[in-house]
Amino acid sequence: MRFYLPRVVLFALVWAALKGAFTPLNLVAGAIFGLAVLLLVRPLYEGVGPEKATPGNVIGFFKRLFWIGELLLYFVYELVQSSIEVAQTVFRPDMQLNPGIVSLPLDCTTGLEITTLANLISLTPGTLSLEVSPDEEKLYVHAMFVGSEEASTRDHIKHTLERRVIRALGPYEGAGERERGGVGEKTER
Repeated sequence: MRFYLPRVVLFALVWAALKGAFTPLNLVAGAIFGLAVLLLVRPLYEGVGPEKATPGNVIGFFKRLFWIGELLLYFVYELVQSSIEVAQTVFRPDMQLNPGIVSLPLDCTTGLEITTLANLISLTPGTLSLEVSPDEEKLYVHAMFVGSEEASTRDHIKHTLERRVIRALGPYEGAGERERGGVGEKTER
């Protein structure tokens, strides 16, 4: 906290100076924005003080931002595509549904990655995350369009969404290389 307090005060003063008025509201807003900025750049100084930031930390930070942006863009693409597919199916007179439950072996290793993947799947129209197995090795997903193509549904989720979640939320170096194996591979623990 002692690292943040002087910097938050400095941010608050700079914010108020830029706004042209040292009002309590401007100082509070500056402190909030300053704290947000400090928390955003915190990964640059992971495990080291700010005076020991390395180029690797900085590069990793920007890689992480890039992979998060790519994940968000891909999710928006999937969201639009799935919405159109579900809408077309609902408006057809015969409503050709092939619902099913897919068991998805997970390469995600942390709770954050698993939760993010499950939530993104549930937010996509036509799919719903049902349960994570107690050993966190599998995610059960209900999909509207599975039919006899369970393997293709599983592969689509693993090689698109899960791979992007791992890259965005995994470690900086070697993103996609996991202790359980690469995406799509399972190794014994």
